[in-house]
Amino acid sequence: MDAHLGEALFGTTRKNRLTALGAFVLEQAPRELQQFDNTVRAIEDFAKAVYGSVRIATVPSVAGTIMPQVFQRHIGAFSQVQIELRDMDSGSIIHALSRGRIDIGIATAGGHAPGLEGRLLMAEAFGAICAPGHPLAAAVGPVAWEELVGERLIADSLAESFPGGLARRLQERSLLKARNVIPILRMVRARIGITLLPQRTVLAFPPGELVFRPLADGLARRELHLLRRAGISLSPAAQLLERHILDTVADMREACWARRSVTAAGRARCRRKAALADRRCSARHKGRAAARVPKGAQPAFRGGRSPCRRSAGPAEMPGLPGPARSADSRHGDALRQTRQRWRHQATVLPSRSR
Repeated sequence: MDAHLGEALFGTTRKNRLTALGAFVLEQAPRELQQFDNTVRAIEDFAKAVYGSVRIATVPSVAGTIMPQVFQRHIGAFSQVQIELRDMDSGSIIHALSRGRIDIGIATAGGHAPGLEGRLLMAEAFGAICAPGHPLAAAVGPVAWEELVGERLIADSLAESFPGGLARRLQERSLLKARNVIPILRMVRARIGITLLPQRTVLAFPPGELVFRPLADGLARRELHLLRRAGISLSPAAQLLERHILDTVADMREACWARRSVTAAGRARCRRKAALADRRCSARHKGRAAARVPKGAQPAFRGGRSPCRRSAGPAEMPGLPGPARSADSRHGDALRQTRQRWRHQATVLPSRSR
């Protein structure tokens, strides 16, 4: 150090007393070492996604349903990361990505735009969305294109790529078009018309305000892709957010399949219990009828359809005396109520697959 500076740092050979240069070096060195340590730590934190910024844009349905789930689970990993979330239509997202104005995009990209790369995030089926008082809301099951002829359709850019001539004609005849989902759904809620959108878009409104019926055409679907610019390396924070989005969507998909399995199993269990109640009812009525029929007479009930399936009145079992017929009637009423309760549960048990 002395040779490099050209001056001595210590005033004696024992090096127990600093020169003026040595005192200045002692004053400056700790400050520079601290700055060096802070710089190294900042570089390491940036590499570990502790610091940084992420700009992400998604379609409104994803911004209102999936992104809250992502941040609810993983917001602690971004405590010092600045995240900017925008919701816009797919065309605007692709344009912003191409210009480098955002880092990540979730949009519908049919044949990805040049300069972008991505992976399939999910696929969603379209359906007809209407107000609860609309005639379409009174029916159940998938909707055919022919049922929508004559309806006032509020068109959206998502449905412009529908296959089939009738679907395209319905879109072209629409006199009311919008690019943002929220205004479209508010107009539907006000009974101005109906629209064609994925079911996820309805989740932005409280239950009961809108009715969704899936389309019978299985080709009416949209695919959402997780997009980024091709050949551009994302920051560690943006890469971490990408992984969390993919993990959250995978977990939501597994939970959806689990709910469908549980719901289907519950309906099957209720049907089995209803069938068991039917068999027990038939066996008991058959035994009571055989025990009370006089010798030489034919029993009134010989199996087949259970007497619990119809009201037990005086003419139901003519071979029985009056008092016994009244007791069997009360017994049949109780069994019939039990069977109807199980059958009702098997019918109205809510299905999460819709």
